[in-house]
Amino acid sequence: MSGTGIRTHAQFYGVVVNAFSVASNGAPRLPAPLWLLAGGAMAVGALIGRVLAARVPEGRARMLVLLLALAGGVITLVKGLAAAAG
Repeated sequence: MSGTGIRTHAQFYGVVVNAFSVASNGAPRLPAPLWLLAGGAMAVGALIGRVLAARVPEGRARMLVLLLALAGGVITLVKGLAAAAG
């Protein structure tokens, strides 16, 4: 499967997981200004991503994303273990 096909499947999987999460837990209860701020932040992030996509090699960008995901997973694991330890 090509890189594009894998990305497409991963994006679809993410959408499905998030849809089930919202269906089971309900949408986050945030004030309207925070929803607007979140939407604006996503738009700004997309614009910055477009600009950087032309300047940052794909391999480096992929490595950065994987490192950020790994860091997030490690932080979550440490927080969970700390909470379990009491």
